[in-house]
Amino acid sequence: MVKIGSKMLTKFVKKWLLPIGGVLIGLGLIDRTLATIFTDLWWFQGLGYAQNYWLQIQAQIWLALLGAGLAGLWLGGNYYWAQRWQVTPIDRPANFALLAAPLPVPPPLKPLLGLRLLFIAGGGSLLLLSGIAIHGWQLLQLSPLAAVFSIALCCLWSIGTFAWTTLGISFLIVALTVGGGYYWATHWQLVLPALAPTNFPQAEPVFAQNIGFYIFHLPVRELIDQYLLSLTGATLGITLFFYLRPHFSNGFLADFAPAQRRHLLILSSAVAGAIADHFALARYQLLYSQRGVVYGAGFTDVLVHLPIDNFCIMGSCAIGIYLLLLAMRPGWGLKNWRWMLGGILLLIVSSLVLPAIMQRSIVQPNELAQEKPYIQRSIAFTRQAFALDRIEVKTFDPTGTLTATDIANNDQTIKNIRLWDARPLLQSNRELQQIRPYYQFANADIDRYPIQQENQQVMLSARELDINNLTAKAQTWVNRHLVYTHGYGFTVSPVNRAAAGGLPDYLVKDIGMGNG
Repeated sequence: MVKIGSKMLTKFVKKWLLPIGGVLIGLGLIDRTLATIFTDLWWFQGLGYAQNYWLQIQAQIWLALLGAGLAGLWLGGNYYWAQRWQVTPIDRPANFALLAAPLPVPPPLKPLLGLRLLFIAGGGSLLLLSGIAIHGWQLLQLSPLAAVFSIALCCLWSIGTFAWTTLGISFLIVALTVGGGYYWATHWQLVLPALAPTNFPQAEPVFAQNIGFYIFHLPVRELIDQYLLSLTGATLGITLFFYLRPHFSNGFLADFAPAQRRHLLILSSAVAGAIADHFALARYQLLYSQRGVVYGAGFTDVLVHLPIDNFCIMGSCAIGIYLLLLAMRPGWGLKNWRWMLGGILLLIVSSLVLPAIMQRSIVQPNELAQEKPYIQRSIAFTRQAFALDRIEVKTFDPTGTLTATDIANNDQTIKNIRLWDARPLLQSNRELQQIRPYYQFANADIDRYPIQQENQQVMLSARELDINNLTAKAQTWVNRHLVYTHGYGFTVSPVNRAAAGGLPDYLVKDIGMGNG
């Protein structure tokens, strides 16, 4: 009965679930993508910037092809070799194991062990795909019904594909490949500036890097870091699952053939290399630290966190090289794996605990003295960024010698002394100029305009749209997105005089009222 049920499930997956699910997901993605592209294209054409939009589309296409191509080659290549090196329990030599010896499992627990692995794999896939569905709903702003449908489809897909291991892993590889292309396509705005960077006239003092490195290159380096970490980690996990699944039925844990062991060690070495690159980039993130009294690298970041990151880089590189040597020299074994694991845990704990201890015990009791050079550096660079260092400071010594001649010579300034406050002006605008309940005068700004050959200081207030003030019946999608999209009109009144009854003396008014 179990075999018959398994065959029926496999047939259902191959004949119905995969084709129908693939077609539905593909149609949904294509429909949404084309709608977005053509809507944006018409918008940019209307503004005369169609060429710029086509540049964005071209960049997204090339980046998607590059990201998906590299991910597909890496994942597909490793899966191909994993299939070639997959062996049955009979073909597997008994003297090769990742650990010193295979770990036997009592016979009564063998069925539960295999079932547990299946539940872990299926549950992990379910959570992954459900997360993708929810994220896609938020990103594409689909309806809640579409999100529920996507999650249900992912659940069915997870149950079906993991009943057939080859199909499940193939689906994950395809999903990760598409995800790699999507990842790069959505970050095109960070990649294009990095292709044509501009150097700044100064460098930062911690790493002596040009400021342009942090504006143009570092964001792309971070994208590459996340891409490599995800790709190498996912490949190691998929390969490990593929190698482990048939062994659970034989009652052994972590028992691999030589080629499998070598493959996993090489992938683990690649993960260690990606982690080393992550720590290398984490050093530059110290310049964005908010741990100290000022924004940027402080006492603890430079003297504690930076050396720990450097040690983590060297430790990750050493572990990667060691794993690579183990792959090339199988006879070495993993005799010192406990020391290696202890070193990794020590580095992790040190990076989390030591900076906090240093900050609380040494820096905070005498913070001004410890952070003084970093505060001075922060102030100097802030003044330079806002061009405050170019301001010429002069001492103003007022002497009470104001005369009628001084007032006459500055008649324009005296006339523009502001009498109006924004609050009574806005209240008058709401009563006299609002015209519709869904409009509002939210604020007033001050500006100067030449009026009758003199600069006149005025107060401007725009009649803005408040969509929440529409009636309940008018709260439709068409009204909110196509009809009521912006405000209409504004008022202008001088700051230094009022009309009869204390009302604003409008220079511009009644726009949209039909009487000028």
